Amino acid sequence: MFKIHLLGATLPSKTCPTFRLPQFSIISAELNRKDAITVPRVLHLEYFDIDGGLSADKQTSDRSLDNRSVSETKIQTAVLMGADDAARSVVINHKISTEEQRGTYEFSLPEQYIWLAVGDCISLDSQRLRIIEIEIDDGLQNYKAVFDRRSAYQTTVQGVPVERPIDPPSLVVAGTVLHFIDSHILRDADDRLGFYVAVSGAGEGWSGARVELSTDGGETFIESVDAYTDADTGVLDAPLPAHPVWYPDTRNTLRVAMARTDMEFESADLRGMQNRQNLALVGDEIVSLGNAEEVEPGIWEFTHLLRGRKGSPIATHPAGTRFVSLERSQLWFIDAELYMLASELTFRATSFGASESSTASAVFLGRSQAERQPSYLSATRRGGELIIDWQGVGRLGGGARVSMGAHFTGFDVTVNGAAPVLVQQPPYRVADPGSGAVVSVSQINRFTGPGPASEIVI
Repeated sequence: MFKIHLLGATLPSKTCPTFRLPQFSIISAELNRKDAITVPRVLHLEYFDIDGGLSADKQTSDRSLDNRSVSETKIQTAVLMGADDAARSVVINHKISTEEQRGTYEFSLPEQYIWLAVGDCISLDSQRLRIIEIEIDDGLQNYKAVFDRRSAYQTTVQGVPVERPIDPPSLVVAGTVLHFIDSHILRDADDRLGFYVAVSGAGEGWSGARVELSTDGGETFIESVDAYTDADTGVLDAPLPAHPVWYPDTRNTLRVAMARTDMEFESADLRGMQNRQNLALVGDEIVSLGNAEEVEPGIWEFTHLLRGRKGSPIATHPAGTRFVSLERSQLWFIDAELYMLASELTFRATSFGASESSTASAVFLGRSQAERQPSYLSATRRGGELIIDWQGVGRLGGGARVSMGAHFTGFDVTVNGAAPVLVQQPPYRVADPGSGAVVSVSQINRFTGPGPASEIVI
């Protein structure tokens, strides 16, 4: 005598044929019912997803015919499958368990039915059953079967997509790209003699860098700062022609290859551009960026530009020119000493965890304190006098609230090349020098001296 048992989670196909047994061929039959509470309310399937990592994923089926059932059960499989296949598998298993709780049939058949095997479906007393155990004896077979339902093997459920695993960080420390930015201040709180520094990782695996400053060509480094902020930087992928500052540049396209593909931008309307959104440095020119579009991974195109912002010099920029996003939170402002003006500064950047450094040198011109060019310069002859009038251009504030900087000291007024006269505010009166007189006015800063002059000939 031997027994054959159904092992594992092997289930018959939904197309499994059902063999109808003649009632007279059944030697004996006995029905044993189970309590519905034995079926768990929630069934979990732990499996390894095709799109997942090394950790097991889970799909769940929630169903019960008995409100007394509150238990949860977990089953596991080593089979690799997708989320939808796993969800269908756990739902079908749960539905089959619900059918099986209706009970088991035990019956005997004569030896002419010895061809029946475990997993075959039969019909007994108009009930669909599935054979789960066979005991072969002399002259007959003893069978154990459970209730079965064809629709239990059908479902359209879809699985919950798994979260794709994140690649582990690279153990190779990326180098640091450093940009020395000697420009107009980006916020009123920076109204001091100093400069900005932007640092970014040249690749993955960058967590910050130490930036050191030298005033003697790198012999000694006198100051340092630990920079953790990753600035959005890149280089021009195509030339950018010059354009007048007086109206928006809608003709040219600024095409930039970013240092990494995870650096992103959003478009800004004209109102946002005039309120310091999307400011960027191209070479030494400050540009406001309007429409932003990533045309290829890491390649961005910007259109509708405002050029020469904050009095910066407009130029034609060849491909390869540096590009730095002037998002203030991504930059470091470093205070400078007066003796550093017009001298060469050397910077050394060392990525955290790296032994090699990169260096860069530039002449510090103190543009953070450079004054703007006066506007609306005019001169009128009246009663033997020349009345000179103009409007100062502030470096602080914006919109209708603009102010001169903290280190502004007045205006230099020059007539016909004579010695400049320091004037605190317009207008300025001088004896009429006659026709053909040249008048120029410039704003004076305590640190950097006179800024660009406005000039007229009368």
